[in-house]
Amino acid sequence: MGTIGQDKSAQLLDTLGSLGIASFIVNVQGRVLESNSKACDVFGYSQRDLDGIEISRLLTDIPDKLSLESANYHSQCFGRSGNAFSCNVSISPVEHVAGEDVRALLIAVRDMSGLPQDTERPQSKDKEVSVFNQVARSLASPKNIDRSIREIVSRLPSLMKCDAGWMHLAGESSGLELIAHEGCTESCVEVMEQRKPEARLVGKVYSSGRPIVVRDLTTDTRDIVSGLSRFSFKSLASVPMLSSGKALGVLSLASAEENFFDPFDMQILSAVGIQLGVALENARLITQIQKRMEQIELINEVSSAVNSSLSIGTVFRIMVTEVRKMVSFDRASLLIYKEKDDNLQILALETKMKTIMPKGVTAPMDGTSAGWVVRNNEPYINTDLREQIPFHLDRKLYDEGIRSTISIPLYQDKVFGVFNLDSIEPNNFSVEDLQLLMPISKHISIALENTFLFEEVSREKMEWEKTFDSITDMVWIEDNDNTVVRANQALLDKAGLALAELRGMYCTDLLSRIGIESVSCLCEDEPSSERQGFREIREASGNVFQFWTYPLKDE
Repeated sequence: MGTIGQDKSAQLLDTLGSLGIASFIVNVQGRVLESNSKACDVFGYSQRDLDGIEISRLLTDIPDKLSLESANYHSQCFGRSGNAFSCNVSISPVEHVAGEDVRALLIAVRDMSGLPQDTERPQSKDKEVSVFNQVARSLASPKNIDRSIREIVSRLPSLMKCDAGWMHLAGESSGLELIAHEGCTESCVEVMEQRKPEARLVGKVYSSGRPIVVRDLTTDTRDIVSGLSRFSFKSLASVPMLSSGKALGVLSLASAEENFFDPFDMQILSAVGIQLGVALENARLITQIQKRMEQIELINEVSSAVNSSLSIGTVFRIMVTEVRKMVSFDRASLLIYKEKDDNLQILALETKMKTIMPKGVTAPMDGTSAGWVVRNNEPYINTDLREQIPFHLDRKLYDEGIRSTISIPLYQDKVFGVFNLDSIEPNNFSVEDLQLLMPISKHISIALENTFLFEEVSREKMEWEKTFDSITDMVWIEDNDNTVVRANQALLDKAGLALAELRGMYCTDLLSRIGIESVSCLCEDEPSSERQGFREIREASGNVFQFWTYPLKDE
């Protein structure tokens, strides 16, 4: 092992640079201590950017902790812009003096992308064309993205002349999930599914966004590959599936041969990874757009129902039918808050399940998730009623077979109640469902407000009519043309007419029906005077009538 000071290391790096070789001095943790100008040119970084950078960000085959041994091999490198190229890597241990002695390594990288590769296998171009054609055909065929991916994974090992392949995708909350595999034994699949992949090889590739090649599993001591050699694999290659620089998953291949995957193979796999990443991102965007369009259509349907009907029952039935297209549930209910009694009443219910809580039943506020939603004006999701829950009265739901619920407050200037969906499956409702149901609840709240206002107006109208008909004097309402618009029961009885017969009758004709003969309407001058009037009328038979008129100024 040689010892070089900082000045001599700079001279050595400059000498290698003059020979067209990008060079680095790194510590055993893989951090760059020094680099030459050729390294800046080749990798596209400034000198300052390279200082302290992890060498594994630039080279694919660098282990987490470097051993102080010489090595020489072909690898794949990545520039700052993401471009990949083949290179020859030489590693030599040195003692680097910079204030204190540091055990380090000199890494020389020669760009081989423009030179003929002696190590390139025969028919490499044919392999590349075959792989890209298969990927293109699978992604272009009229099938969903999951089927396309499984088809690609099933055929990729044979196209790459290796023994096995698998793919992990990043879930929204569950980390990396094994979704497809080929050539793997059941025990191997169980290990990949049970052990957390985030802490293993695929997790390293996913988090770094860089490919990793394992040349010999039997001698590689890194934690990320421990245990994989017992499945008869000797070498592995894992590449990230990238879209706009973001990793969406990891594609891996394995071979029973040592040093199977060369830089050309890694170029092919990296390109496939980018193709798959873009396809996945496009598929997700299309799914999001479709879901958003379905949400807008659903909201429009409910809005139309609200605008066309004052019946909350009709609105509820339409809403339940439309929501079921996007959210699965086994029971839907609409509960109204009775402020006077401080309880909830089931106003509408849709279910095929047997229940002791049908329409019309009241429920307490305290001890129920629905009551909590009304009191706090916030939605709530019961993910699993089998677990300990803060609302002890929700146990009745559990006894009826319900395992998860979602409750949305109905609010329009004040809380009207709560809209509930129940499911016999645990963890059936998600935050996505909540985002869909929140705007729907706004329309239900409007429908409830309209219904309550209509009921209030109808009730006041009925009270007015009862008061109007209870007056024993004969009372009627005329328009400006002196035709009858409305009459009370006393007048109808005296005239011997039904309301439909009386409505539209001219004033003098009405007076004639009750025994008062007059050549002109007695109140034809009153509307213009805007004053109440009074006169007495004496019949020929001697009966005297007192006649009052009152102007009505509004509609």
